[in-house]
Amino acid sequence: MDNVQEHDPDTQEHNNETQNHKQEDHSNSYQTRTIPFIEPLSREYQKRIILCQTVNGPCPIIALSNALILKSNVDRPFELPKKRYITPDELTEYLVEFAKAYGLCKNQQSLQDKLTSMHFGQQLNPCLYDIEKFEYGHEIFCTFGVRLVHGWILSDDMGLSDEDLSYLRKLEYYEKVADTFAERRSLLEMQEPLTEQQQDFLNNSTCVDKVMENRYTMQFLTNAGLKKILELVGPGEIVVVFRSSHFSTMYSNPDSFAQFTLVTDSGYARTGEDVVWETFDSQTVETGNGELCAANFIPAVYVLNQRKEEKKKRAKDDEQYAKRLAKEEEERGKKETPKKASNTPRRNKSNTQKSRKQSENCLIS
Repeated sequence: MDNVQEHDPDTQEHNNETQNHKQEDHSNSYQTRTIPFIEPLSREYQKRIILCQTVNGPCPIIALSNALILKSNVDRPFELPKKRYITPDELTEYLVEFAKAYGLCKNQQSLQDKLTSMHFGQQLNPCLYDIEKFEYGHEIFCTFGVRLVHGWILSDDMGLSDEDLSYLRKLEYYEKVADTFAERRSLLEMQEPLTEQQQDFLNNSTCVDKVMENRYTMQFLTNAGLKKILELVGPGEIVVVFRSSHFSTMYSNPDSFAQFTLVTDSGYARTGEDVVWETFDSQTVETGNGELCAANFIPAVYVLNQRKEEKKKRAKDDEQYAKRLAKEEEERGKKETPKKASNTPRRNKSNTQKSRKQSENCLIS
């Protein structure tokens, strides 16, 4: 008799709760994926474990960590353990230990507090005339030796006059422009008459509307900003780029001198080498998105189309091979078929003679 285990509702409920708890833990963790990466110095492909993102918020610390992972070398290695999920606390600990090992920060508690807050976002105030200048929020990247850049640089290609640019340069930082925009909205909605000073303010600050109304359409990236990034980020360099409230790890391909951002969306975590990079070029300025590329920087659409064609060819070859086997089997069967035997039974001579004798003995004269 088979050994049948009795169903225990309490045990089943406990298992379900445990499973749900594990899933809940994973939902708060960062999924990892392994990608092949061309190490800038050796120019050889190496396997790197990077972090993926599932929800909004932790992109600053993910971008920082992935930058350190790609920059990792024998002199200053930074690697994640071979785990499918990394918890926020574990990641914070890895970064603190890394900083401690190389003397990057004296106040470890302060560093840990800053890293912990980065799991929920990072406030930045970029300068509108310098891709590497921030009023605040950039310090943590400086601590780890990772360059932080942005592409929201104002220029005349945004329809701004020299007078506009001169006025905006005095504001310098994005938040000051945003505050000026809010003040304009407030004055324009006032019911009582404006003072001469208030009216002059409105007349002189109209350029602020152009900047603020286009910021989301252009996703905080301009052609002037892109040009500066291409000029200042050298071949083989790995930096973090801030754009449209999002942080990404960027790599300057030393072969093509093109810029690529690392794809960290968890939806692509199981695509292998097919989707690893996204182009960062004029298309990004125009549409807000680049073109997805494989690990070797070839557009993913070409790789996928090539794989589809190879699959079709294999299917066609398999079909032709199956037909050839069937034909060979049919021809072999024809050669091995024996001659058909006669349907007429052979007469037994001895039995015939015996029957004849019996007939003769039965004759009646």
